[in-house]
Amino acid sequence: MDRREFLWSSVAGAVATSGLRAVWANPSGKPRRVGLIGCGWYGKSDSLRLIQVAPVDVVSLCDVDRRMLDDAVELVASRQASRAKPRAYADYRRMLEEKDLEKHVAPAIRGHMLDWLAAVDARGRPVADIEQGHISTTSCILANIAMKVGRTLAWDPSEQRVRDDEQANTLLRRAYRGPWVHPEP
Repeated sequence: MDRREFLWSSVAGAVATSGLRAVWANPSGKPRRVGLIGCGWYGKSDSLRLIQVAPVDVVSLCDVDRRMLDDAVELVASRQASRAKPRAYADYRRMLEEKDLEKHVAPAIRGHMLDWLAAVDARGRPVADIEQGHISTTSCILANIAMKVGRTLAWDPSEQRVRDDEQANTLLRRAYRGPWVHPEP
């Protein structure tokens, strides 16, 4: 996933809640297939708003709380045009193994960072709100820089730079930024 693709995916989450349908338009005319990770209040709100503003089929839902997951399956099935019940998963990794998803939606709660990274690792297109997208992008860029310089970095969010490390700050320039790559074990 390159930077443009990530930015497009991040902006799509914001656009979905703003009501603009053009970004989600699908040239084939078929609804996009979407999976939701986290069926709490934010997750249900995001998915229901997405159903309202874009031609999507929510085909997969994931949550560790079985009761919350079952409620979300019934709610989403009643609201989407196809009336089809989405598949239910307790583990997001199992959901991401399914290769039929075009988008992965993870709400903006810090606990969903791993879900977002797993979607990136599965070569999916994660959709998150602006705050989650910024946090995730910053984390990925810092992970690349930490691997290049070979040491742990201390990030100063107020100054948007690494504390006491000029070599790492040099790598923060746009010319050195690249897509995040999951490190091989």
